[in-house]
This record gives sequence, C-alpha cells and structure tokens, in this order.
Amino acid sequence: FIDSDDILSLEEREKINLLFVEDRASDEFLIRKVLEKIPYKIEIYCLHSAEAALDYLKGRMRPVPFIKPDIVLIDINLAKLDDISILRSIKQDRDLQYLPVLLLTNSLSKKNMINAYRNFAGGYITKSLDYTVLKRNLQIAFTYWVDAVVLPEA
Repeated sequence: FIDSDDILSLEEREKINLLFVEDRASDEFLIRKVLEKIPYKIEIYCLHSAEAALDYLKGRMRPVPFIKPDIVLIDINLAKLDDISILRSIKQDRDLQYLPVLLLTNSLSKKNMINAYRNFAGGYITKSLDYTVLKRNLQIAFTYWVDAVVLPEA
C-alpha cells in the first residue's frame, strides 16, 4: 500500500513521461530514436513550439488530455520564444517549478549556459551530431534524473 504522500522514484514508475519541445522534424526523429535505445520506458509527448509547450503545461491546450511530464526536454534554438523564456515561465509557475527542465544545444556558449543555470535549468546537454555521443549524453542525463534523483509525483 502506497500512501498518497509517499514518494516513488522515477525508476519505480511504469514509465517516464517526457515533454519534448523540438521544432525541427529531423532532430525530433533523431532524439526519438536515441531515447528508444536507452534502458527506460519513456512516453514522449512532443510539441513543436515553446508557445504550444507553455499552453500544454498550463492546461490551456484542450481537448488534448493532459499528462504532467516527469521531465521536460527543450531544444535551445526554438523559433519565436527562446529556451530561456520558456524555462523562466516554467520555473516561475508554482505548479510547474519543480519539473526538471533539460536544454539541448548544438553549441556551448558560456553566456547561454550561465543564463540557463541562473534560470534553474536541470541540465545543459550537447546535441551532438555523432549518434553514439548523443545517446551517451542523454543516457547519462536520464540515468541521473531517473535513478539518482527522487522527484515528487504530481
């Protein structure tokens, strides 16, 4: 029997719900393929803009059934609303601020990285063009968030 106040690690859950925000179909395809190969059952909900992601997280996207994500993964170079704006919006919302938000990037700008961590990013991950490196990076990130960290269940 599990009391409603008991905490389950992500590892003990049936699956990990991932909100993935990516506006390029080719990158979405690649990340999906990588995530299929890491040893976790991940249910991916992909949205293609920061605005859609915020609408979804704040419950403004109906009649789409809302599943609160365990982890949010955002491409750093989204069109229109940038990654820091969406990160800031999530972290300023009392109902969402506990969500780990991981940022994916093709470049390692020190300024962008510092800005991301100042706004409480849970990770800043390189989106390598090398499949093996990308898989390793995402597997390490998910191992950390799934196996090592205990997060509250919504």
